[in-house]
Amino acid sequence: VVLASALCHVLVSDISAPWAHELYATDSSDGKGAITSAPLSPDITAALWRAGPKSAGTARLLSKEEATLKRVWPDREEPSLRLNTTSSLKRPPACRFHFLELWGASCPISPWLIALGWTVGPCLDPAISVEYDLCSRRVFEWISFLLECGRVDALGASLPLATFSPVANANTYTRRVLGLLRLCSRLGVPAVLLHPAASFAPLLPAWRSLLSAGVACQEEVPCGNGSGPIVLLRACLPSLSEASPQWRLETLAEHAGDGPREKAVRVAAALLDLGLARRSAALSSASLSSEGLESPFVNDLALSLPWKVERAWSWPRPVHINILEASCVYRLICDLARKAGPLRFVSLCDSNVAKSAIMKGRSPSRGLSPVLRRIAAVSIAYGIIHSLAFCPTRFMPADHPTRDNVIPAPSASVIPDPLSPEALRALVGLPPLRRWAAGWVRLILGLGIAVTELTEAPGTNDVDAVNCVLTRYGRELYRSGRPYSHYSELVNAYSARVPKLRRLLQPAWDLAFSWKRAEPGRHHIAMPWQILLALVTTAFLWGWPRTAGVLALTWGGLLRIGEALLGAKRADLMLPTDVWDTIDFAFLTIREPKTRYSAARHQSVRIDQPDILKIVTLVFRGLRPFEKLWPSSGQTLRTRFRQLCGALKLPCGWSGATPGLELASLRAGGATWLLMQNEDSELVRRRGRWLTAKIMEIYIQEVSSIQFLPSLKQETKGLIQAALEAFSDVLRKVDFFVTTGILPQAWYKLFAARMIATTWVGGTGGAADLNVPKHRH
Repeated sequence: VVLASALCHVLVSDISAPWAHELYATDSSDGKGAITSAPLSPDITAALWRAGPKSAGTARLLSKEEATLKRVWPDREEPSLRLNTTSSLKRPPACRFHFLELWGASCPISPWLIALGWTVGPCLDPAISVEYDLCSRRVFEWISFLLECGRVDALGASLPLATFSPVANANTYTRRVLGLLRLCSRLGVPAVLLHPAASFAPLLPAWRSLLSAGVACQEEVPCGNGSGPIVLLRACLPSLSEASPQWRLETLAEHAGDGPREKAVRVAAALLDLGLARRSAALSSASLSSEGLESPFVNDLALSLPWKVERAWSWPRPVHINILEASCVYRLICDLARKAGPLRFVSLCDSNVAKSAIMKGRSPSRGLSPVLRRIAAVSIAYGIIHSLAFCPTRFMPADHPTRDNVIPAPSASVIPDPLSPEALRALVGLPPLRRWAAGWVRLILGLGIAVTELTEAPGTNDVDAVNCVLTRYGRELYRSGRPYSHYSELVNAYSARVPKLRRLLQPAWDLAFSWKRAEPGRHHIAMPWQILLALVTTAFLWGWPRTAGVLALTWGGLLRIGEALLGAKRADLMLPTDVWDTIDFAFLTIREPKTRYSAARHQSVRIDQPDILKIVTLVFRGLRPFEKLWPSSGQTLRTRFRQLCGALKLPCGWSGATPGLELASLRAGGATWLLMQNEDSELVRRRGRWLTAKIMEIYIQEVSSIQFLPSLKQETKGLIQAALEAFSDVLRKVDFFVTTGILPQAWYKLFAARMIATTWVGGTGGAADLNVPKHRH
């Protein structure tokens, strides 16, 4: 039924209908309607028909005021109704801020700007996160990128008190902040730098260079109360005396206990607010939107073809102009149904409302709906498949008969003849433009500039130059330590943008192959079951039951680690206790499997190893159906995994050429263990949900899994053995903790005290003699 509903339009359409040899145009005034035609090649008709809009805009009738304005000003540029719909709003780019602050956690400017209505980014201060250290080259490059791309409109910075120490790294921050101020001055971005006047920072050569070159200006903000002034270094901002009559400093309420620094921050916030307002006004006045309704190719056809009147008539009574426009299209379809039968044609229309309603096939207007139903009935009955192209009233050939005027003689075409099929498709496929933009495109074509200059991406004519730029950029990526995917995705994106060069980028791909040879791919070490149980035991000792459960679930179910972290809830996990212990395995339904578009849409995994099943049941049986199996972030799990491996002295990650354990080792370890147990590769492939056996073989590493344990240090082996011996006892103790409701936060202290004096059914009490680590990471 779903397939029939999706293909119903194909079932009632004659897809073998021929292309029309004429281009039609319909128009109407309040008193008359007309149909005109002009000869046109079927190839151009096909190109126009295929380039028609795949979705229509709003089909709302013009209001009385708009209809009156249309009557007295027929050449008014009609707005694109598609732009007025909320569904067409473009998604804002990520990391787009009005203000970005560097090293201001102690006395920030951001809260004042938020109170004034601006959008601020995170405060880039190492006190908040070590990832926000400007001494890192990546952070400096990221801020520079945001400034150059126009994603930050203002910048504020402070200098840490540790600056100007003998340590070189402490002064790196100052040099980079001054470099960012120079960049802001070049880009016209308002920026301020606050620092105590008693500092030696103004004596630095970089600071003096900014002042001598006129890049920035320095002022002192008096703070009163006998305190020393604060130096304010500003770029692309007016002076304090010039800004004081216009800024909104009085709206920023001063607190009674504010010190000198807080007063200077208020002044800086008011100055930045004025700079942001001026920059926003300048950007809004300079931005021109070219998206509209007109096509330069359609405009040229309307002016250059020899049009003739097919039919003209008078309306019996006045009706809304949009209904009359749609009725003209209906009469054209009826005429073609009587003459030709099945046909695919293109008609010009100067009413965007009528065009959108006809292309959509429906309208909320009661006046348009009957016309649309008649058009649909005749089109289906006679196999008439139409496509409407917008043509402005000033170029509409059918407008002249409706006003009892003669159609003007055709003018010279600006489109070169002949036109290659590729150039024709590209020219027809140009986005719809506003009147001024379409006029500029027509002027450029009339000056003899090639069509390819408008339709092709810049720099696509010289293949050697393209390959040279790509390879040089790839080498720079390699030298800076970027991953291989950055370069490969760049080449793929460029080849998708310019398909004709796809097979001519071999030099660029040669560099990619050389990169892969220099950085060969690596396999994840398969985690043996002994190490898994040791990690689970340690996690229980530290009071991390969810961590132990996720590790066991991922290893036993051959899960991708993201499938266990993202969206998996208790309702997706069926345990034996959920069905009265009538089964001896567990099922986990995966909400968003990785291969959902290339394999089964709905996938699940089975966990039937007895020890793993006990762990999973113990950890997750008490959760409510809507609770997530892993409530924290992925970074938390990675951090805890590293800490568990560190407690057992296990190698984690990659240190040089030595491979270590990763979260991805869980899936490889479970698959390797399952194959070693039953020697059934098809069962392993089906359990792991791999599409082919070749992909599965990447994960199966029997030799590396067996050799991993003997390669460990003797100290590590001793810790793993102790954890394995304590596993059963720890599991019983944890079962008692869960049953009695003891919180996991207390487990570590109970295990560390080695005293759990209690009894429970099926177990014995007493002290547990466990080698609990003396410290938690």
